[in-house]
Amino acid sequence: MRVCIIGAGNVAFHLWKAFSRSPEIQLLPLVVRNEGKARQLFGSGHPFFVSTDLRGLDADLFILAVADQAIEDVLTIFQFPEQSIVVHTSGSTDMRLFDQKGFRNYGVIYPLQTLSSGRQVVYSDLPFLLEGSDSNVLGHLKSVVSSISHRIQSLNSEDRFHVHLAAVFASNFTNHMLRISNQILAEKGLPADLLEPLAKETLEKALSLGPDLAQTGPAHRNDLSTLNRHLAALSEENQREIYQSVSRHIVKMAAHE
Repeated sequence: MRVCIIGAGNVAFHLWKAFSRSPEIQLLPLVVRNEGKARQLFGSGHPFFVSTDLRGLDADLFILAVADQAIEDVLTIFQFPEQSIVVHTSGSTDMRLFDQKGFRNYGVIYPLQTLSSGRQVVYSDLPFLLEGSDSNVLGHLKSVVSSISHRIQSLNSEDRFHVHLAAVFASNFTNHMLRISNQILAEKGLPADLLEPLAKETLEKALSLGPDLAQTGPAHRNDLSTLNRHLAALSEENQREIYQSVSRHIVKMAAHE
């Protein structure tokens, strides 16, 4: 199948790498609007197509690997071959946007992973959530994605949105907590790698036991003395607000166990 990826960010980068390894996929030049930015990520020798008129590209599938807020803009400005399938890669954007823009064959290929260009990814283990405008389109998407991954699941837009919401807590918020941890240690001149074994064990224990059984800490024990001392030691108001809010929630959940 002939596949054309649109975008110059991390998702586009990893999808390009994954599909380029599949003998079943023929990749067309990457479609970008900012060639300079694209070359920084993909390299100067990479083939690019810089145009909004894609009707001359003989692609079976166009993958919009762009930021969520740019999807509607791309669907409005770009011109696609009428017979091609067009999909986005967003976890939170409803598939009905394609129908509202007059598309006939469309869907979603959502990679459920945090992706950065500097990180290696085992693509065969990368979960993909798929949705198609009809069973025929969904079948084509399954065929394409199965060439790079064995972890495929069909989900409608509402369920995918709630998976994306849960993923924000599991990934983005978790990483933000680690950033705050590093700030607290840095203020006292302490090395960030002190927390590496703890962070790894926390995640492994939550995955093996389940997060309900894995929960520990002063808030879980309702240790008010320690909680108050921690609050007094935090130098930033934002940090205190986060600490109080999360601790209250942990205390409340522990009370109902």
